[in-house]
Amino acid sequence: MGIGRREQSGASWMIKSLGHMEAIRGFIQIPAKSRDELVIGRHRPFETLVNGAPARVDRHWRIWSSSLKDKFSPGSKVQVSLTQDGYKVELIVSEEQNKVSRVEKEDKRRLEAALSTITDTPFPADSMIGGRRFLYDRRFRHGCDIVLAWNDVLEFLKDVPKNTATLIVTSPPYNIGKAYEERVEFRDYLKWQEEVIRRCVDILKPEGSICWEVGNYIEEGEVFPLDVFFYDVLKRLGLKLRNRIIWYFGHGLHARTRFSGRYETVLWFTKSDNYVFNLDAVRVPQKYPGKRAYKGPNKGKPSSHPLGKNPSDVWEILVKDWDREIWEIPNVKCNHPEKTIHPSQFPIELVERLVLALTNEGDVVFDPFAGVGSSLVAALLHNRKGMGVDKEKLYTDIAYRRINDALKGTLKKRPLGEPIYRPKGNEKVAQIPPEWGSMPLSEWLG
Repeated sequence: MGIGRREQSGASWMIKSLGHMEAIRGFIQIPAKSRDELVIGRHRPFETLVNGAPARVDRHWRIWSSSLKDKFSPGSKVQVSLTQDGYKVELIVSEEQNKVSRVEKEDKRRLEAALSTITDTPFPADSMIGGRRFLYDRRFRHGCDIVLAWNDVLEFLKDVPKNTATLIVTSPPYNIGKAYEERVEFRDYLKWQEEVIRRCVDILKPEGSICWEVGNYIEEGEVFPLDVFFYDVLKRLGLKLRNRIIWYFGHGLHARTRFSGRYETVLWFTKSDNYVFNLDAVRVPQKYPGKRAYKGPNKGKPSSHPLGKNPSDVWEILVKDWDREIWEIPNVKCNHPEKTIHPSQFPIELVERLVLALTNEGDVVFDPFAGVGSSLVAALLHNRKGMGVDKEKLYTDIAYRRINDALKGTLKKRPLGEPIYRPKGNEKVAQIPPEWGSMPLSEWLG
């Protein structure tokens, strides 16, 4: 490069390519704030070296070298330095490390914000809100419409009598090292979960259901589908699987060495063959309501059910086409109106469907890992009783506020059945970048 100096420290930055493919093909975008320091008045494009290999800086302020192809992924952090002959590019933080760092920072920010709202004034242990008796304590007590407890789940369940709940619904900790989990060996984790489920079966009514919502456990890059392991646990306890419901969501972290995960599973088991199932409460609009029978005794008559279709076992949003058989409910991320500090929060809408279909008004819905109370809120919104426990008092304090807001009609939530936003195609972020057409494909491919 002929700049007459040895090595000089450059700037660190996130790889900000025009797209994922650019980083994979060996491009690194020089950010505006570092251009003067790293280019030093050179006229673009020009030839140079990167880590001793041939390279060039193009007119779009990008460093390119075949030696960089597939070396860094979008989301990684690199250090770029000037050398006597060109540039030195080194990895500082990998894509996965940086994802964890960003998540931890966001969790910390949300935690600090939540803590700042908490006062030393304790919540009332027993209160009447909107005509409902609300108990917030460590133990179960009869005669309440809502029981919220901060306690170990097995300790709490000691006081709950048999035949109490019609629906038990939860998303248990996945043992994947999130902020609210203490990671344990997988076999020990399953033994603990089996003991919790065993006690849940004890308090379940004969006509009741258990819905265990789980994702995947990841160990050294290998995927262990938790629903496979939990199926055996629940079957050993004498329960019967009625549906394996797929909950699809469109957004999440992007994987690099496997396909990105975009679904979780709800295992719906019943205690007996005589169980509550209110299909009419959760039917969805017919795609072709005007269809008519073309043969048989009803030939010429409407063939669709006037209340709508059965939503099937793969869920999409209520007003969309259910023939795809997807329950597409947004997960609680970023700007979701229900977002709190909890890192794996249940969307209320997902539980609402289960509450409507698997319970009747006045029934008890229990969540053994209640978190910030989404299951209890879903029960209250549809005139059921709610009961839940969580060991983290910070989360149950947030749950108390959300339940209080729900009873007063002021809770922020995503409406049941609201369509998911679909880009129209004219948004700026939906347009193809003009840079993509500024050079032959052969040059983009290197």
